[in-house]
Amino acid sequence: MITDGHAQSIIRKFGHDIKPSADRIMTLILQLISLVGKVSTVLEDAFLVVGTLASSLEQDFEPYITAFLQFLFPALKAHEDSQLCTIAVGIIGDISRALGEKTKEYSAGFMQLLSENLQSNALNRDAKIPILECFGDIALAIGPAFEDYLDHAMNVLRQAGSITPNPVSTRISLEKGADSHYSFSLTMSFRTT
Repeated sequence: MITDGHAQSIIRKFGHDIKPSADRIMTLILQLISLVGKVSTVLEDAFLVVGTLASSLEQDFEPYITAFLQFLFPALKAHEDSQLCTIAVGIIGDISRALGEKTKEYSAGFMQLLSENLQSNALNRDAKIPILECFGDIALAIGPAFEDYLDHAMNVLRQAGSITPNPVSTRISLEKGADSHYSFSLTMSFRTT
């Protein structure tokens, strides 16, 4: 029996050469996600397999995104399950890095849900920190097209920078996310001039 952890290892090992099996893998993963409903640990593992597949296939992952979004978006809205929500945020980063500029087609939906998560009082603060890094992943993927979201993202980062988190590890994570995004903003300003 192959577990999701084994599936991730196999996909990583094959890299882009997994493409001939990608249809079957995604079909099985989507069926698994449909069957398990809200069993968080199974969803988390299945999502991690999808993230690994996206990373391996890069832009060839695009045919699968529409079918997967119907599962990804509800996971992003599962504020009561911060672990699943955090993994879903990470998958957006994986997909953005994989699709590159093609992410622009999905970026409005991604940014809206990520912003809603940041505003949610129900979502654990630790689950919000990776969202800042995800903004950077989306920005790097879509390049100058991120300008549509830049004002909003910069306001969020300013607000995040003014928070006095407790404990120290949260502050370090928060600063890392903010630094990633600010670094991106500087890089983009040089790139577009």
